[in-house]
Amino acid sequence: MTLKKTVVRGLAFLMVVAVICAASVLSARIMETDNKAGAEKLYKNTMERILAEDGFIYGINVPWFSGQSYANDIGTSVLMGRTASGYDAGLVRQVFTNAKATGFNCVRIWLFEVVEGLQFDRYGNCTGVQKEFVKNLTEMLDIAVELGVVLDVTYFCHISFVGNEAGRDKYNWLTQYIFDRDKWGGTMDNIIRPVSELLSGYQDNILCVDIYAEPEGDIYGRNGNANQQYGTSWPVMAEFLKMCVETVRSVMPDMPVTVSSGWTNYSALQSGLYNELGLDFIGVDIYNDTGTVLPVRNLMVNAPVVLAEFGPVSAHDWSDEFQSKYTAAFYRNARANGYIGAFLWMYGYFNSTESATLVGQDSNLRPAAAVIRNLVNDVRYEMAGSAPALDKPEMIYLTDTMDIQWFGSRNAQRYLIERSADGQSWAELATVSAASVDNGRGYCGYSDATAEEKTDYYYRVTAISGPNRATSGPSTAGRVKKLFCSEEENLIVDGGFETGGIPQYERWGADNAVQFYVTDEDSHSGAYSLKMDGQNNWNGVAQRVECKANTFYTFSMWAKAERNASGGNSCFNVLDGKTASHDLQGPFPFVYNGEWMLYTFDVYTRDNTSLIFYFADGGGEIFIDDVYLFMRE
Repeated sequence: MTLKKTVVRGLAFLMVVAVICAASVLSARIMETDNKAGAEKLYKNTMERILAEDGFIYGINVPWFSGQSYANDIGTSVLMGRTASGYDAGLVRQVFTNAKATGFNCVRIWLFEVVEGLQFDRYGNCTGVQKEFVKNLTEMLDIAVELGVVLDVTYFCHISFVGNEAGRDKYNWLTQYIFDRDKWGGTMDNIIRPVSELLSGYQDNILCVDIYAEPEGDIYGRNGNANQQYGTSWPVMAEFLKMCVETVRSVMPDMPVTVSSGWTNYSALQSGLYNELGLDFIGVDIYNDTGTVLPVRNLMVNAPVVLAEFGPVSAHDWSDEFQSKYTAAFYRNARANGYIGAFLWMYGYFNSTESATLVGQDSNLRPAAAVIRNLVNDVRYEMAGSAPALDKPEMIYLTDTMDIQWFGSRNAQRYLIERSADGQSWAELATVSAASVDNGRGYCGYSDATAEEKTDYYYRVTAISGPNRATSGPSTAGRVKKLFCSEEENLIVDGGFETGGIPQYERWGADNAVQFYVTDEDSHSGAYSLKMDGQNNWNGVAQRVECKANTFYTFSMWAKAERNASGGNSCFNVLDGKTASHDLQGPFPFVYNGEWMLYTFDVYTRDNTSLIFYFADGGGEIFIDDVYLFMRE
């Protein structure tokens, strides 16, 4: 017994030493070369450079870019029935810009979630990657280069959770490219190798390749999802992962390669399953509400470790204070306990139902973004050995000149705001006190009331405190967002309800004429509005409009809502015209405050040539008026 304990302790000590040595080599290995300017540091890969400069990987997960683009944000998915891509270069640019402004030095993206972008024959062989997927991914990589953003590129993620929705037979058919050894050659030749060859031209902007996010999700039994009815075994999965690692390295020898463990907390790492995969570092997904992590020395691994995902267990707690607390705690604790990086779950999107998002349901950054920025800045100042008198302001992606946003400087007394038509020549727009532009979210906001429609503008700000100044870079180009249109442009029939009736709307529900009707009791403009006397029975009215496929449209309307005895959970959404059952946007809840409020959003039509706008009775008294739908500028 004593000898056995001594051997185990000795092995544990050797593994800890190995991890420490590997992490040291990974974070500090550089090559020195002489040139005319003297000794210049060259790094073997981008990961080494980031660890040398920042000492830690501050990452953010962007697995998909919007609530409507899961499994189709780059290509389409035959497993999920996604027949049109929801790729939006403007949204990619917005997310990347804001991630960099927040202070993240790496953005993690997913490629083939739920077989997105992949083509198959009738036998389950992957025959290649969709041309549209390759085109969109290439543009995404070009945007990353342009903005100076570094990516963690994750190839596959577990798809078992859609098995019940897709059906067992379909799941089995579309997973054999991973589970069947006879099909692996085609997988390497038609997916891993060509995609790695594409990435090889962008290695300065790629931190690593993550082969698989949470492979345990596609493994049955105690090493995976124990309740799962189908999938594969760990030995088969491990063999597949090792082949993928070797294929990536045959194309990009210096690219760090990893796999990220999930579902099993730390147990898969502690049992040694990941030590056999030959990885440059190992990822693990950890969720709790306190930001606590086990020290790396307790994980019994033979490579450095990152938190590939971290977030709360309480996924529906929208408290900003709660999010800021656990986020800062995870980053601090991971760094203090020997991890080389951590990736927050997740960036998020408009109207998300999951609270673990960096942006709120209104798509604006939440206060945790400023907490992260300050934390990262302080670490960088510490590494540099000194802190500036003022943090450098950073512009947040500009979508509307009436809502200019930026991360400010903690010691600023006032800001000089400048405007430009070309991003080169600048003119003063205003000088404002720091307190007057504090929006309460940890960053600043200002409205340019003098901006003209259909004109692009750039903005920059200078933080001022006594003699000290710090100037941001220029914002992205923005213009006054068009929220309304002429009657001729409006696809909504009688958007103001001035005809006194609603024959253009279908009534969904038994005899709901007593719930939805035109009235002159109140209106936003004109004489009439649509009124809903809520009964909380989810009846509704819907209008179908013709549209162009694969096109963005802007929807705007005014509504006034108050609760009554029936409650207050009414909503509206946009359904696809083909089935009238899939949400393209929404459902969006009404705000019950008794005031007229503007609701506006953009919707992408995918492959639909008609859309359905639906108002559902979840209770309350609601007036609706001035409804617009037009092609987005």
